[in-house]
Amino acid sequence: MQSVKKAVTTLTKAATLISIIVIFGTMMLTVFDVLGRFVFNKPIAGTFELTRIGLAMIVFPALGVAQLEKENIGITIVYDRLGLTVRKVLDVLIAVVSLGLFSIVFWQMIKHAQRIQASGLITSVLRMPVHPWILAGAAGVFVLVLVLIIDFIETIQALKGGNAGDE
Repeated sequence: MQSVKKAVTTLTKAATLISIIVIFGTMMLTVFDVLGRFVFNKPIAGTFELTRIGLAMIVFPALGVAQLEKENIGITIVYDRLGLTVRKVLDVLIAVVSLGLFSIVFWQMIKHAQRIQASGLITSVLRMPVHPWILAGAAGVFVLVLVLIIDFIETIQALKGGNAGDE
């Protein structure tokens, strides 16, 4: 199990690196577009399209690391007052629901990309196909699903009395 977790962690951190690179690229594109627009009166064509694509490439790959590092928002005012057994059962329920929902999101993104590819949708200025970016977003959600599977297994082990996932 540890080798699988290490592989998923490595994959998650690689996806996060993609997000970081895209953030930098989007930032630089925006700076140069603004400079081009106001200094040289020549904006960069397609900046709006590339920024929209960039946002998807920033958010989706970073979903997994937020889950891996347990940085998602949680409201613990009631949770912290529950008994240990109730919290473990609740953790299993949350893991099942999260895994189920994001598996559906992944599957639907793949189906959506297939529909978009079949329609031949392209961006208006740069004339780039849209479906590869949806597939890239789906890949980010897939990484999140892998992290959620690890979390689910560790939560089940903790419920059974093991120390996996306990801090």
